[in-house]
Amino acid sequence: MLTTAQTVQHIAAALAVRSLEIANEAGRQLVDRLPGYQEAAATGAHEPGQVVHATVRLVLTGLSEDRLPTLAEAEVTSRAARDAEHGVSVGVFLAELSEVRGVIARHLDGVAAGLECPPSDHLAAERLLAAAGDRLTGLFCRAYVGAVEEGSNRQSEALRRLMEVARAVNRSLEPLYVARQGLDAIVGALGGSGGGLWLEAPEGGLGLAFTQGLSHEQDREMRLLDDIRAILAGLPFPGFASALRAPMRGPGEAPTGAVVVLFGSHREFTQDDRSLIEAATDHLGLALARAEQHRMEARTDHLTGLTNRAEFERAVARAVAAASRHGGALAVAVVDLDGLKAINDEQGHDTGDSAIRAVADALRRSVRASDTCSRIGGDEFALAMPDADLGQAQEVVRRIRLLLPHTAREFGLGLAVSAGVAAWEPGMDPARLFKLADSRLYDEKRLHHGRGAESD
Repeated sequence: MLTTAQTVQHIAAALAVRSLEIANEAGRQLVDRLPGYQEAAATGAHEPGQVVHATVRLVLTGLSEDRLPTLAEAEVTSRAARDAEHGVSVGVFLAELSEVRGVIARHLDGVAAGLECPPSDHLAAERLLAAAGDRLTGLFCRAYVGAVEEGSNRQSEALRRLMEVARAVNRSLEPLYVARQGLDAIVGALGGSGGGLWLEAPEGGLGLAFTQGLSHEQDREMRLLDDIRAILAGLPFPGFASALRAPMRGPGEAPTGAVVVLFGSHREFTQDDRSLIEAATDHLGLALARAEQHRMEARTDHLTGLTNRAEFERAVARAVAAASRHGGALAVAVVDLDGLKAINDEQGHDTGDSAIRAVADALRRSVRASDTCSRIGGDEFALAMPDADLGQAQEVVRRIRLLLPHTAREFGLGLAVSAGVAAWEPGMDPARLFKLADSRLYDEKRLHHGRGAESD
């Protein structure tokens, strides 16, 4: 005579043999009765047939054991975490479990009848089946809620760290400050031991702009990397056990730099880590683009695209200081558009703006890349020409006068300019140099039979 426990074990063994049949039956019913079940299971990175079979196995495990084994608990917890991560409703698992319990219950009745079990043993097996389902329900729900809370905490922490990066890069519109503060903030947000920021170099490619937490030797070795593919590859960085990398982009899609966060010990990076560095690096790229745009606007004349008076004065001051130290040459030219007032009065200010742009274009085409070409007033322009003597500066003015008819023709205008040129001499400060060129400009304007009286 078998005990009740022995009879239940026989029933559980018989049901285990039928587990695939039970899973297939439950799976078909789920697809028929629960619209979107297959899509929901797939969203949770599950294969629907395998999922149902796993649930059948878990329920049958509970039927043959007083409690769910640790392995089953780990499996349910893992399933709950995946569902929560992918946004699959807890109701999907509960519907699945309910369908599986119903199919198992019907098969249990058939097995019990075939074994001619006493009603008390049959009832004991049904109670164990119900208890197994209840334990699985409680375990899954607790794990699901815990996973949702953990995910929310991770998102909150990632958002907090990203906000720290955003605050760091938005404190200033000075590009170098933004770059350095951005790197420091990204390294801090990821808990790194150091890092590097590569930016576009003037000569092309990438150059290591800033580092954090690196020795002089490590910094020197990292500066040899100038290919973004190499920087973002899995190559090791001397003195560090692991590295997390991300390309940096501005408003466009093309990378404008790269960020590497370095760690002193080996670290396995999660998708949250990768998402954080990518978002933070993109934010830094946009902040740098905004800072560079502001810097350009602050030193550029909006109408012509030439540098403005403040930038011209800074350029002359730098050139005078360099000439004073090294004894080099320096020349300044001041150029004035003749008759701008008459153009504005007779043809309108739009035509006057076209005339100003025509002069700017002639100046731009006449100078070297090392010269500073500026609009310093309404109809006044100035050139700072390092390493140029008086004769070379006068040749630049001659080229401007030769080019001006061609650039003015594009706007349907006939234009002329007056110019004054001065060369730096030892002991001459920037103001005196500019004043000398400006006085020579007005000497020439007086020779133009009063055209200067028509100008602003």
